[in-house]
Amino acid sequence: MLEFFAFWRDGVTAAELGQALGMTREAAQRSVVGPYKKEFPHATVRHGRRTHIDGDAYSLKVSPWRVLDVVNFTSAMQAFADAAGDESPLGVPIEDLANLLDIDNEVERFRELYAAIARRRAIYLDYAAKRGRIQLLFSPHTVVRTPTRLHFRGHSIRLSGGRSRYIDVVPGRVISSSPGSDGEYVGAKDDIEWHTRVSIIAELNPQLPGSVRESAMREHQCGDQLTIKDVRHAVAEYVVDWLKGRRLRGIADPVWVVIRIDRNQHEDG
Repeated sequence: MLEFFAFWRDGVTAAELGQALGMTREAAQRSVVGPYKKEFPHATVRHGRRTHIDGDAYSLKVSPWRVLDVVNFTSAMQAFADAAGDESPLGVPIEDLANLLDIDNEVERFRELYAAIARRRAIYLDYAAKRGRIQLLFSPHTVVRTPTRLHFRGHSIRLSGGRSRYIDVVPGRVISSSPGSDGEYVGAKDDIEWHTRVSIIAELNPQLPGSVRESAMREHQCGDQLTIKDVRHAVAEYVVDWLKGRRLRGIADPVWVVIRIDRNQHEDG
């Protein structure tokens, strides 16, 4: 928290840190600021009363450096504060449009699948798949958040026919569920598509006006082509869907045209 505040909030005092952590200024100085500066003696610099990080985001030692992770953390802190009827200690409001629908069934199904990952246990599902209702034994291994939805990646065994493969399960589509027995869980080890990395190459739509192309290039810090590297093959289609659907308000044509997907030379593990 000291490092996060010092870098992302343009400096921090021991009093501000103590308030955020629910302790006195003296306690924050003794138990947080002092130990941090002892472990990383050259990481910070003082400007007036405030402690700053001496360097850019890549200088951070123990807090997020990616913008998306900072947003996720800000969102999580606000969610806890909202639930308790308090203000977020970060002091930065955030409006999250990732999922605007609160679906009662989804809450309980998400909870069951989330717990199944945490406990490494399989779960029997009656599931409304897009090709019809199916029954399966599902072993989720990861929560996946795409630009349009949340789902769980995991191993499935169809109860009719015994087909075994790794699939994506949307919690809101679960009709009913029951816990599996000990020893039925299958982890991510053999999920080849999950461990394979690809690069997605797209180019700016040549039909776009020059000003729109310039705006998109500046937004994504790219030229006429955009390369998104190290994407898991299992989720690449969702990235492609996002690229194909990306439009600027008032412009009918899509921003990107996907050229190809290249498999990377290395794989996870």
